[in-house]
Amino acid sequence: MLEHTSPDAPIIAQTGLMAWDPNRGRPIEQLLDMVVTRDAKLSIQIPSQPITETGQSFRKIKFSDAAARFLANEPSDNPWNVLDFGNPHGECTTPTFLAHGGCRNTRLLRDIKMELTNEGSAGRTVTAPTVEKYWTEVISWVLLSEGGNVTGPHTDAYGQATHISVQEGEVGFGWMSHPTDDVLGRWTESDSADEKAVHGVLSSATWRYVVLRPGQTVFFNTRTVHFVFRPKGPQTMAFGGHVLLWNNLLEWLRTVVWQLDNENVHNEDMSNCRSYVDAVAAMVRRKVRDKDTALMANGSMSGSQVASRFLKLKKVTLTCRRMVTVRVGGTWLTRFCRSLIPPWRTTRSVSARQPRPCSRPRKQMLSSSMSPSGQRPGHSKRGSRPARMNSLSRASESEETSLA
Repeated sequence: MLEHTSPDAPIIAQTGLMAWDPNRGRPIEQLLDMVVTRDAKLSIQIPSQPITETGQSFRKIKFSDAAARFLANEPSDNPWNVLDFGNPHGECTTPTFLAHGGCRNTRLLRDIKMELTNEGSAGRTVTAPTVEKYWTEVISWVLLSEGGNVTGPHTDAYGQATHISVQEGEVGFGWMSHPTDDVLGRWTESDSADEKAVHGVLSSATWRYVVLRPGQTVFFNTRTVHFVFRPKGPQTMAFGGHVLLWNNLLEWLRTVVWQLDNENVHNEDMSNCRSYVDAVAAMVRRKVRDKDTALMANGSMSGSQVASRFLKLKKVTLTCRRMVTVRVGGTWLTRFCRSLIPPWRTTRSVSARQPRPCSRPRKQMLSSSMSPSGQRPGHSKRGSRPARMNSLSRASESEETSLA
């Protein structure tokens, strides 16, 4: 289904449940029973938890204590939402219509992993356990929550497409349907502290939602503004993961630049996303060299045209950026600075934008060539601030027109 298309609206599919043992209790019970490190800490969002000066909205709780609460399965007016839950089943929970064996188009994220970890080797590469764990949890993860939790509108960081397969309970999924440039721009610039303004922006958009039941999967593409909610009462559990599509390269790069310039629109730290973009650029150059660009073709351009446009757009939008490290509220944060300096004048000093502290924990940086770790989707969207508008649909199109 996705071999030759890049959908502009979510896909809902009946993919069925994993083969849970009916004699061992609920799927949540069986999932918790698979975790070996019972003393490890989980990051859990709790509505009554006050937000710290650095924007942290979660609490560290020992896994055994969290498991005891979920196993008790009692209703609560202060529902817990577990962040960063690794999937003990790994990639085998990826829906078959997205499985890389039958669809080359959906392999891009795995290809990025191979590009960054294999270091030019075509043979089996032994990577550090922490690096392998990072990529495993990017490609596959778990959403676990008590009923009543809501994740506000956001886009998934790194421009990633996402799939969510419900295993227990009901999970509501909503999205902004085909937003215009004006609506998306107003949402980008909105300040979450001004509830009246936010309500006006959200009301001007067209929203759709669906309630997913066990055995159903939703897949949504790059740059989809979406929210997740759980009906009050029953606990919910779903498998999720990320993919990227080869035939959606230009939209992916535009989304990454938009997210870098507007930290309030996504749900993770993106301070080292250049490694993703550089890896893709290296693969694109090789495909151009080998005349193997057909996979990048979209509905309006050939693969070679997409490759040329991608490399030019990357040079214009990212080459003149640099990293800055600043201290905010006692925490050192690394951010891209935003620059209007053309790539051929990189010697001038560039002033950095005031960074926004992360609302969730940053994991240890795994490698200088690795993409940074961040939190899995399903998290509460960080508090936003007024962001300088960078409408990709307008800016990038003007850049491309001048480059064509």
